Amino acid sequence: MIQEAAEIVANPLLSVIIITYNQEKYIRQTVESILAQSCDFDFEIIIGDDCSTDRTRTIIRKLQKKHSKTVRLLLQEKNQGITKNYLSALALCRGKYIAQIAGDDYWNNPLKVQKQVDILKSNPEIGLIYTDVDFYHEETRKTEHAVFKNNPNRHSLSFEDHLLKKGFIAPMTWMYRSELSPLKFSYTEDYADESFPYILDLLQHSKVFYLDEVTAVRRVIPESASHQTDIQKNYKYLKGVFKIQKEYLRKYNASPEFEKEVLSGNYIELLPFALQLKDEKFIAETKSFFKENSLSYSALERLSNTVVALEKRSSNKVNLLYLKLRKKF
Repeated sequence: MIQEAAEIVANPLLSVIIITYNQEKYIRQTVESILAQSCDFDFEIIIGDDCSTDRTRTIIRKLQKKHSKTVRLLLQEKNQGITKNYLSALALCRGKYIAQIAGDDYWNNPLKVQKQVDILKSNPEIGLIYTDVDFYHEETRKTEHAVFKNNPNRHSLSFEDHLLKKGFIAPMTWMYRSELSPLKFSYTEDYADESFPYILDLLQHSKVFYLDEVTAVRRVIPESASHQTDIQKNYKYLKGVFKIQKEYLRKYNASPEFEKEVLSGNYIELLPFALQLKDEKFIAETKSFFKENSLSYSALERLSNTVVALEKRSSNKVNLLYLKLRKKF
């Protein structure tokens, strides 16, 4: 169901998508951070609520009533999942440019959209802009400032680097051209990380530009999709990302050498989880891969079992063992 007022802005240059589900604690701050933007053009906000069961829907209805010229609501009648909800909201966008944010993050730079629109207008070769970001850790209430400036290896601007590293380029900071939106690439699957395949496709079709300024805050919540503390959920998420990597190695005909590098790194990372959770299918898949590539699975298994044993006792030792695994294989 779409809810909007008759006086909604007629020709917005920018559409901002907010995807939300059960985020009553945060959604108001998210919306208000967008409304606080200072720019010389009209924009619309489309909030896609995926059938929340808390007070999220009540809050966004009040915000829509108060800001009726700007806010449009997509109120799902049944839970659709992140990807379908996002694509449904995307289909409603009327702007030439599109920005996005999750309902628990927020923007902290009032000139964010003005600067990004100016860059896109002046540089037709650029398809998407992202910026630096702060991480706010909900549990400790500590902020990790300028994540990319202080940790340059955390983001990547090439297809191969992004695929290998399972890169993160702060989706809450993005702005992209509507003709290069995820709708262009016909996604149908509910991916473990819906932003990962899109950037891989975009890097093959356009230029991605990094603006070296902090414009947003990502709220790190332990039980969010990419920050699971439960081993089973974490394993499921990592396997889901690995599935995307395998799909995109095939899609863009990666070289055998690069494919081997990506696959071996993931089997090394995931095997300790598989052994601990007794995922016999994945263990067999790992054995087969190592046998086909003339690598020693038995040595890998021994080291992985050591990782499992140490996992709860010493994170530093675990990290050293992972490095040993990667160097050895």
